[in-house]
Amino acid sequence: MTLRKKIYLLIISSLVIFLASLLIFNEIQLKQNSLMMRSASEQQDLIINNEINRRSDDLKQIVTDYTNWDDLIDNLNTKNQVWAVNNIATIINSFKLHSVAVYNLQQSLVYEFGDMANGRIGDSAEINEILKRTSLAGFIHFYRLTPKGILEVSGATLHRTLDTSRSLDQHGFFYVTKLWDQTFFSELSHVTGSSITIQPDSYLVKNSNIENSTITQVAIQGLDQKPFRTLVFEKPNKFLASFHRISHFVLYFMATLLVFVLGVFFYLIYRWVRVPLRIISDSLKKGESTQLAALLKSKDEFSQIAGLVTRFNHQRKQLEAENAERRLMQQQVAEQNELLYGLAEASSRLLTNDTLKSAISEANEAILRHTNLDRIFIFKSEFNSEKHITRMIRIYDWMQPAIAAQVNADEYQELPVNNNSSWFVRIQEGRIINGPIEEYGKTLRPLLERQQVKSMVVVPIMDPQENTFWGFAGFADCTQGRSWSIAEETAFSMLGNNIAGAIRRHMSQLELKEAMELARSADKAKSNFLASMSHEIRTPMNGVIGMTSLLMQSDLSPAQRELVETIETSGENLLNIINEILDFSKIESGNMVLEESAFDLRRCIEDVLDLMAPKIFEKSLELVYYIDPQINDFVFGDGFRLRQVLVNLLGNAVKFTKSGEILVQVTLTQQVDKTVILEFSVKDTGIGIPADKIDTLFTPFTQVDASTTRKYGGSGLGLAISANLALLMDGKLWVESTLGKGSDFRFTMRTHFEPRAANTLDISEKLQQLQHKRVLVVDDNFTNRRILQLQFDYWKIEAVTVSSGEEALAVLNTGNNFDVAILDMQMPDMDGEMLAREIRKRFTKAQLPLIMLTSIGYSYRNSEVQQLFSFYVNKPVKHSQLADILYSVFSKEKNNPSKLVEVESDLKATSTKYPFEILVAEDNFINQKLVRKLFEVLGYKTDLAANGYETIESLKRKPYHVIFMDVQMPEMDGLEATRVIKERWKNNAPVIIAMTANAMQGDREKCLAAGMDDYISKPLRLEDIIKVINYWGASKEILFLDIKAS
Repeated sequence: MTLRKKIYLLIISSLVIFLASLLIFNEIQLKQNSLMMRSASEQQDLIINNEINRRSDDLKQIVTDYTNWDDLIDNLNTKNQVWAVNNIATIINSFKLHSVAVYNLQQSLVYEFGDMANGRIGDSAEINEILKRTSLAGFIHFYRLTPKGILEVSGATLHRTLDTSRSLDQHGFFYVTKLWDQTFFSELSHVTGSSITIQPDSYLVKNSNIENSTITQVAIQGLDQKPFRTLVFEKPNKFLASFHRISHFVLYFMATLLVFVLGVFFYLIYRWVRVPLRIISDSLKKGESTQLAALLKSKDEFSQIAGLVTRFNHQRKQLEAENAERRLMQQQVAEQNELLYGLAEASSRLLTNDTLKSAISEANEAILRHTNLDRIFIFKSEFNSEKHITRMIRIYDWMQPAIAAQVNADEYQELPVNNNSSWFVRIQEGRIINGPIEEYGKTLRPLLERQQVKSMVVVPIMDPQENTFWGFAGFADCTQGRSWSIAEETAFSMLGNNIAGAIRRHMSQLELKEAMELARSADKAKSNFLASMSHEIRTPMNGVIGMTSLLMQSDLSPAQRELVETIETSGENLLNIINEILDFSKIESGNMVLEESAFDLRRCIEDVLDLMAPKIFEKSLELVYYIDPQINDFVFGDGFRLRQVLVNLLGNAVKFTKSGEILVQVTLTQQVDKTVILEFSVKDTGIGIPADKIDTLFTPFTQVDASTTRKYGGSGLGLAISANLALLMDGKLWVESTLGKGSDFRFTMRTHFEPRAANTLDISEKLQQLQHKRVLVVDDNFTNRRILQLQFDYWKIEAVTVSSGEEALAVLNTGNNFDVAILDMQMPDMDGEMLAREIRKRFTKAQLPLIMLTSIGYSYRNSEVQQLFSFYVNKPVKHSQLADILYSVFSKEKNNPSKLVEVESDLKATSTKYPFEILVAEDNFINQKLVRKLFEVLGYKTDLAANGYETIESLKRKPYHVIFMDVQMPEMDGLEATRVIKERWKNNAPVIIAMTANAMQGDREKCLAAGMDDYISKPLRLEDIIKVINYWGASKEILFLDIKAS
């Protein structure tokens, strides 16, 4: 806070305190005044009320005395005027009354004396009301207004003398009046010492009237007891008036004293403080100390302040000089910063713009925005080796518009250069030329003068890779022949280097582009080679595997069947190797793209287990799987690639496990919001892997050792492909293994759960009916028992698990009751069939249904097994299948016949269920025979077409439901034929299924993009054909297509 503000604050505070004191004094005076007025008013009220009440009481006493008088009652019925004059009329003068009136009970006036014109108690309309009120109350007192003044009326009922309580019969009415006229008020005014005025009943006393007087108001009530006039008594109070005068004098005196004191105070403040402060303030504003001389001579505080200000002014002048110098330096720094900003922006343009010409143009424009340059130009050096001549060709030029209008820029498209000129030699050596145009020799100087160049900085542009002279950049000032600062020279030199870098980068990009084109051509050639190889190998493989599949359906001797199985296995192995090579090629080239869609995880895993089950049965292995109950059935990702990884890992587990078990397990390891990480485990009890060989497992074309390839086979690509697929699924693959005990391959995938599709079955309602049932599980394999126990616990089914038939019988003999028993068929000592016979000795099928737990391939067709068991379940136990069987057991009555679930393989059932008209488009003769044979096995008769044209002609002659279309055919291929068919037949077009030996990335997409509805790859298999026919047959759409030949 400044000194001025402090002084003002002191003055205002003093003024506020003084005013507050005046206000407090005034408030005290007002309160004393109020107390004195209140006291005087109360005293005056008492005097007036006593006087009025005394006179009213006298009037009431007269009425009381005369209304208990037997003579008056006796002379009431017989009017005796003489008696009345002597006894009643005399009281008017005796008591200074205005009138007297006597009425009988018939409300008739009997006697009346006094002023009859103005002294009546009321007019004729009021008499009855007055008499009535008197009769009811026994006594009445009121006032009424007359022309002569206010008439006070008092009356009562007449009673006998002895009836002092006035409780007996009334005999009449007696009234007296007294007039409050001027004489009365004069007398009352004299007694009370007050002036009296009669005012309306709503009269309010004005403040001006009560300041020096005591005011009393008395209400005058009429017959209805409501005030109709107000008597105002005003009594002057000399003491109060004197007090008011003294109070006002003191207040005015203090106010005048305040003004005087403030005036003196302000003058002294102005003289002693304000004037010196103004001198000091002016000195500080102007920076001059001469006017402080008078203050310096005085011996007070301002003398010291003046001395400080003098020193301050001197120091300020020094600081101003230093600031001026600093501002100059800051201006130079700002110019340098601006130049650096321009250089940074120009460098950014050179780095981010891929077009060289555009990059140089934008870089120079950036420099121009941050400098005061008039011209910028860039020249490129071209050397003619034959003529030994160097030409400097202009590739960029910019100048200020005002200069451009005055010069001819076309005259220096090419600069005349002398290889021996000093400036050109310096430029070629990579040195900078800085200065006026005299530095550039007689040849170049006239040209620069015509172009109005006064001074210029020329920086060389050197190829950073070859370290050779490329050209130069010039930065010119057309206003003055000045010297350039080191900062400008450095910035322009850096810009030249950046331009050189951009030029080299542009040249490198051109070279890289050419190299990339060559690489693309090589990659395309490689892809074409792989596609061609795949097609050429798959085409004969289609015939080999297809015919082998058909041959397996015929009657063969054991030796023949063994030979055919060897051919089929060899063909499958060769096909797997081809597929692995193609997959690895896709991954290696970065063309492997995963599909993103919702799929049934449990169905995916169970499909893999079904695929591997026959091989597992051949080796008598136990196969168990478990899915964490926290995992939803449907997840998001590429189900096909997940199945490929699981098949690979499970195939290796089966391959390297001689005995024991294989456990497939899926657990939820992490969940953040909707994102989850699932961990898959394939654990076996096989030969295991040495610790020093684990790192080589995922190397392409590599196995643990050479003997592994010879003994077990394989390309060494499966694990490498699986590891890369795991990475594509945002996970990883690793292994934990102990030599001789087995391996545990694990991989993770990042995904999120998807809601169950509307058209899929939800077994939760069935599971609710299974809760709290009791199940006995008999299985010698601990893992099987543990998995079933976990599954039943999740379903809230009470399960008891035992490891042998003997334990099971012991549990049953103790009296434990079970709703169903699940028996493993292959157990040591007592197998499932033997245990079932023992149980049937104790329980019927209705009392304890039995479910057989067996591996695929076990014969259960004999009648004895069917009598023992109600159902069978193949290992590994499927979640949905087991739930359906248990639901069937618990939901049916005991007398229902038992049944065994059995799937008979009836290949011709497909054609019976879906009687399609099928056309096969295939150019290869062997494949034609194969496809026709495959469809004959299924019960279909097919028509053949050798190319796309024949396909279209066949469709014109005859409608078809389905066309199996080869992609690569002569004259018109399958893709072109599909486009023509879809365009011509539109909504009535048949379903077109692509058949191709190509298996490269994008083949399926090409087929679907051409309009094909589905896709199967060669070699063709019966199960693939059945699957695609069932899929399109289930849609039930193509059965009703109105396909017409045209």
